[in-house]
Amino acid sequence: MQNFRPGAAARIGADYETLSKLNPKLIYCSISGFGPDGPYAQRPVYDSVAQAVSGFLSVSIDPEQPRFIGPALADAITGIYASLGISAALVERNRTGQGKRIDISMIEAMMHFAVEPFMGYFALGEEPSGVDRPRLAQAFIVRCKDDKLFAFHLSSLDKFWDALVEAIEGQTLAQDERFSQRLKRIDNYEALNAELNAIFATKTRAEWVERFAKFDVPAAPINTIPDVVSDPQANHLDMFVPLTGRVEGAERTVRPAFSFDGKHATAVRAAPLVDQHSAEIRASLDSNPKAWPELKPEAESVAAAQ
Repeated sequence: MQNFRPGAAARIGADYETLSKLNPKLIYCSISGFGPDGPYAQRPVYDSVAQAVSGFLSVSIDPEQPRFIGPALADAITGIYASLGISAALVERNRTGQGKRIDISMIEAMMHFAVEPFMGYFALGEEPSGVDRPRLAQAFIVRCKDDKLFAFHLSSLDKFWDALVEAIEGQTLAQDERFSQRLKRIDNYEALNAELNAIFATKTRAEWVERFAKFDVPAAPINTIPDVVSDPQANHLDMFVPLTGRVEGAERTVRPAFSFDGKHATAVRAAPLVDQHSAEIRASLDSNPKAWPELKPEAESVAAAQ
């Protein structure tokens, strides 16, 4: 795997064409910002740039208060798509015996991740906005008496609206003509959101959490990271595991999300430091020099690849 700008790997003899001659079974994954070619290919890119140019930010921020929030989504999502491509290439190699070159860019990953608003645009011809999905899905974030946040998602099933009305003792809302049907609740989303916030402001979040436990409503407190670390479900799933081989930094991390035959990772190996394994790599190459071509990248070529 490499994530140099397009053309940099070839300048140091580490491109797929060179390496696949040494090993035809090689699976080679190249990650870039905008793809291997095209008008943007040589542009510098970071997570925020990829989110912006892909259209993702336009449907995930408040246009009245535009600002970057949250983790580095484009970095993580591109990595996930890369792992899927590599997995598919491994399956094909088992069948054909041949390797494969995989190209994945951050713009491609984020555009596919945002496929829902693209499909809405193609179907309706209307520019999507960041409030479309919560309005249609009837998803709400409300502020409680203690200033903590609570979220719920009613979707299209009337039973969840009926259960919400019962949970908050909001029969007056159900009798309000603006909210009497789902389509009307969609049309009057902002008004309903204001009414719900007024109701939730009468109790603390802990009181609402306790009350909602008695009703079938898809709802949850908006946990902080410390809240999640102490969350009973997260701990039941053993989500926090030791970080082995660490030299510095955190002692625990979040394990990978998947389990195989009911078994999940019980530890995560720390990422290596820069140059940590160079001696072992060079020793391995030196032990079998005939297997490798004479690659002598100049210092400036290596620097140009960064």
